[in-house]
Amino acid sequence: MLIEAFRRAANEEAERALQTIEREPDDWRDAITFGRHRIRVDARELAGLNREIEKLIEPYLVRNRTAEAAPEGARVSEVQVNLFPTPPRTKPGLPTEDHGFPGVRREGDISDTSEE
Repeated sequence: MLIEAFRRAANEEAERALQTIEREPDDWRDAITFGRHRIRVDARELAGLNREIEKLIEPYLVRNRTAEAAPEGARVSEVQVNLFPTPPRTKPGLPTEDHGFPGVRREGDISDTSEE
């Protein structure tokens, strides 16, 4: 339940940002990113990726960087990182996590069983 509440709050924050994006100055609009990427990793690599992301953002965290230490024009901004294995999509008609590329299957997928 805690993770659900956390995700709900994060989604609401992203929605608020999307609703006001047109009012942002050009430089801020150009810097705003809402990305989503599919990666292929094992559990060790996923954990390592999380550690690397944490190290990358650590110097910028509000608790570590005062307003006086930040450059002029700096604003409190939000980083949202979600790293998780995608559950298989087992409903017919839905794309697989590999976007239905031929020859790419995952246990539990329902898809064309023909071989290339």
